Amino acid sequence: GYLDHHSSIPESADTARLTSLRVSAAAAASAESSPRRKRVVWVTGYQPFKDFTFNPSAAVARTLNGSCTPDYCVQAFELPVTHAGASQPARWLREPGVPKPAAIVHLGLEDRAKGLKLEVAAKNVLAESNSSLPILAN
Repeated sequence: GYLDHHSSIPESADTARLTSLRVSAAAAASAESSPRRKRVVWVTGYQPFKDFTFNPSAAVARTLNGSCTPDYCVQAFELPVTHAGASQPARWLREPGVPKPAAIVHLGLEDRAKGLKLEVAAKNVLAESNSSLPILAN
């Protein structure tokens, strides 16, 4: 189900999330006897940052969580706006016993965007809401 992340992700919270991912995998495996097995798509949204008290990416992720098409179901995650938060799904993918999703869709908020934009790579210079560490060295 939807997992709420409210800080940098402590190890105990990450263990709980991994357990949730593994339980989802077990449920999917038990459903394999059905004629058509649904694949999982992870959708990530981010917590509010800077002067934003609301981040629509998290709201969209929450709304999509648990929704299914005939072939896919969405499992959503809210991540902190930090390097650790942004890289968390990659760490989950390396964990044994965690099923690999069919796709991962990362949603985000860009404060100067005029409408919806599709990005193939993050472009923000300051990735962390609680830090002045830039992603780019220049």
